[in-house]
Amino acid sequence: MEWYKIIFLPIALLIISTGIITNNLLTTGEVLRRGVELTGGITVTIPLKQRVNITEISSRLPGAVVREIAGNQRAIIIQSSSLNETQILSVAKRFAEFNESEIEIGRIEPVLGRVFWEQSKIALLCTSVLIVCVIFFLFRSPLPCAAILLALASNFVDTLAALSLMNVELSIPVIGALLMMFGYSIDTNILLTTSVMKKRGNLEVNVKNARKTGLTVSVTSVISLITIYFLSQNYTIQVMSLVLCTGLLADIVNTWVQNACILRWFSERKGGSK
Repeated sequence: MEWYKIIFLPIALLIISTGIITNNLLTTGEVLRRGVELTGGITVTIPLKQRVNITEISSRLPGAVVREIAGNQRAIIIQSSSLNETQILSVAKRFAEFNESEIEIGRIEPVLGRVFWEQSKIALLCTSVLIVCVIFFLFRSPLPCAAILLALASNFVDTLAALSLMNVELSIPVIGALLMMFGYSIDTNILLTTSVMKKRGNLEVNVKNARKTGLTVSVTSVISLITIYFLSQNYTIQVMSLVLCTGLLADIVNTWVQNACILRWFSERKGGSK
């Protein structure tokens, strides 16, 4: 019965993550700060002739997101929902040498940003409803289904809290990665639940075999995502890799500790009541 004690690890993680998200809601009104794509604003891409101090530029552009991209052509990307083109370029000129004719400027109107945000929320809601339907169709037992949903919700909350601590803005690529994370999480939880609920034989062996398969997939995926994050020079790919990697690490804890403990307890209790 000692193995039940490790369930306090995911519970503690969920409590801390919930506290971080609650603090965000009370201080900013948002779970995760939305980027320009979802609020509207301006994106300025400035090709550079040499490296620049990103921290210096960021400190003089309050509320703006400044990041550097490398590759065949080094550049900085500055996004802001409150500053205009003139304000951004006047600051950039102090710290960087560039050709103004090479600058790319993109604008997203606030109305369009709100449309993207509403559509993103609908996509997340539809995904959640479909996942619930699939889970109840497969297992048709309240507690195992609730355990899977709790694991999925814990993954989502833990990931959002971690992204908040890393100052990652909510954007379309981030939402896309969160939807992909749902897919990873549902796979590992269905694998575990099927092994416990539908396979005959020794419970410990079934859980061990499922854990071996699930952890192999998760660990290899995490290694691949870390490699992509550090080798890729594309911001969208980097941020999606970061979100997926964070979600997979949360899934390891919530599936193979939290959900495994609940299902083992349920299976033993069910077996003992026969």
